[in-house]
Amino acid sequence: MAISGWFVQLWILLLIFVHAASTAPCAVAAEPCTWVHTVGEASLENVTAEEARQLATRRARARAIEEVAGVEVQSGTIVRDEVFAGEVLRILARGFVVKEQLERWEQDNLRRTPDSAPTTLYRVFLRTCVARARGDQDPYFRVDASLNKYTFAARESASIRVRCSQGCYLSILNLTGKDEFNLLLPTSRLPNLAQYPPRAGPEGDFVFPPPGVALEMAPLPGRQRDTEAFLVIAMKGPLNLPAIFRKEEGISFEEVSHLLLGLPPSEWADAWLVYEVRAK
Repeated sequence: MAISGWFVQLWILLLIFVHAASTAPCAVAAEPCTWVHTVGEASLENVTAEEARQLATRRARARAIEEVAGVEVQSGTIVRDEVFAGEVLRILARGFVVKEQLERWEQDNLRRTPDSAPTTLYRVFLRTCVARARGDQDPYFRVDASLNKYTFAARESASIRVRCSQGCYLSILNLTGKDEFNLLLPTSRLPNLAQYPPRAGPEGDFVFPPPGVALEMAPLPGRQRDTEAFLVIAMKGPLNLPAIFRKEEGISFEEVSHLLLGLPPSEWADAWLVYEVRAK
């Protein structure tokens, strides 16, 4: 049995200036949040047009969370060719995007020096509603996760090792370049709720996927290299995500935000695993 089709793209190079404007209170789906107008920019340097637009969008979204949560967004990074290749926004503990509206796109020419060739600059204007987490997380409830490697060639297999500071229930998701989540655990093919420590055997790391199942890596079709990520969520009690979401692919960021906003912050913890996958 092999898990395939979870090939996700995570274009998140947070290097260029982001500017934020005004805020106003609102409520979305019974969750109080704050509307923030933000602008994100990205140039067409060493990336495709699709990547630049995705980068600009993520910068604008990150700035919205910074504005509302009042803290600098934490991040995990990969460095490639002595340049930041990506940052995963670790925002679920401090701020949640519960609604987002695209206002408009602008496009300009950018010159780094008077003699340099012009490159295209993409600028996005977003209106985002961000809610802050209610309460504090339990400092003694933590989850640590690691990968067998952080740079993969196509068709190589990934293995995730997880350890909680106390007994926990685990869920694993992928966040795609479309800002949608795909559920890896639990699923219809792996329906049992994962527990740490395991019910049988000595206490040790929880390993995903289990024996006999392969998590095969590959870039998206037509891509030579992708930056991707896994999100590990640990809960003190069971969390049946298939029953909650009623789907395993295309889970929106807003759906995950609404879910976690409804949970006491002291009951869950998360870990991000960022990696790169290259075509052979």
